[in-house]
Amino acid sequence: MFREASVYALKRLSEEERTPYGLRVLTMRKWPRGVHRSDIDVWMPSAGPSIELLTTYQTRSIVWEEFLSLYQGEQQTQRTCRIVTYTGGKPKKVDYPHGSLDHLKQLEQQYGTITVLCWENGPLCHRYALKALLAETESIWLQENEETVLKPYPRGGSDASTDL
Repeated sequence: MFREASVYALKRLSEEERTPYGLRVLTMRKWPRGVHRSDIDVWMPSAGPSIELLTTYQTRSIVWEEFLSLYQGEQQTQRTCRIVTYTGGKPKKVDYPHGSLDHLKQLEQQYGTITVLCWENGPLCHRYALKALLAETESIWLQENEETVLKPYPRGGSDASTDL
């Protein structure tokens, strides 16, 4: 099951209150201010919109609907996926030979509940489109990837720093 949330909203919850959110996956290209490594379990920068697309939207060169369409295209045509975990306070970066959508579906198979996180609190956030893309393609992915299994990620990184 996929959920979505603002990383700042989850940050205010106790560990017990965060339990139903499962594996917390930050889906932004850049690390947000004020977020500690322990606030997330996995960082997947490749699941966020490209820097070029974000800049185009932020400079008002395109409208929200066009941004969403281009973002969905980026995710559907992605060939690699970057994952960052923090074990012992040190970042471990791994590039996988498949896109973020496939990796998120593999994580769902392994962990059950996955919460995609971003910083925005309002309705204009890519995480909603990401969650919808995952739902649209779920049955096709399950048929094609019945035996795919990932190694578990360590839960919650070090609080020592928000730097990479």
